[in-house]
Amino acid sequence: MSATLWKHDRTYPRQGAGLVGVDEAGRGCLAGPVFAAAVYLPESIFSRRWSSFKAPRIDDSKKLSEAERNTALRFLQNLRDQENVRMAVGTADVEEIDTHNILGATTLAMGRALKGLGLSLASAELPLWSASADEPPPPVLIDGRPVKRLPYTHEGLVQGDGKSLTIALASVLAKVERDRWMVEAHQQFPAYGWSRNRGYGTAEHRRGIQETGPCRLHRKLFLRKILSHPRDGVSS
Repeated sequence: MSATLWKHDRTYPRQGAGLVGVDEAGRGCLAGPVFAAAVYLPESIFSRRWSSFKAPRIDDSKKLSEAERNTALRFLQNLRDQENVRMAVGTADVEEIDTHNILGATTLAMGRALKGLGLSLASAELPLWSASADEPPPPVLIDGRPVKRLPYTHEGLVQGDGKSLTIALASVLAKVERDRWMVEAHQQFPAYGWSRNRGYGTAEHRRGIQETGPCRLHRKLFLRKILSHPRDGVSS
């Protein structure tokens, strides 16, 4: 599968500048921040045979087991150390989700991840790159449709985490980092089962909200239906 994703990105018009992929994790959760990750693959990744990298299975993070995601992340980290690959994570916290809604907060997280790459990226709003630069900026691919308020020039790719290697790697990075964050948060708020459900709206999580009440890491905008209909979706 990873070879198919690599072939997609290899044939993408990169103009010798490499490629950036962006994806998010945690948009649909009831609690915790939304995470976004950005991964930059330089031209050297596409100028060699993919088989030479001995890559593990890489795919949309939702299609991988936890062990497979961890293996894929270690592979990405090795690429970072050996091939000038770059990776960065951005987050938007619960207060930002409640203030800007989940789409606005996800946009903030994506922008922070892209900024964290430390690359010169094309932008209509920020003076990070100009046509007089020695090298063109790498194209930016984002999973899903284009994001209106993201201040970087980019292209949306629907279901891109199953089509593009750079987006799939960003998907894995965002998912693993957010899962680890929620497991740590579980230690402080064990009533909701976050070490198992990662903040998603499972019956266990909903039951914890009803029995204990929400905590400061819950997204108020996401809890209205649960709190107004206390038995919805909860088994005894």
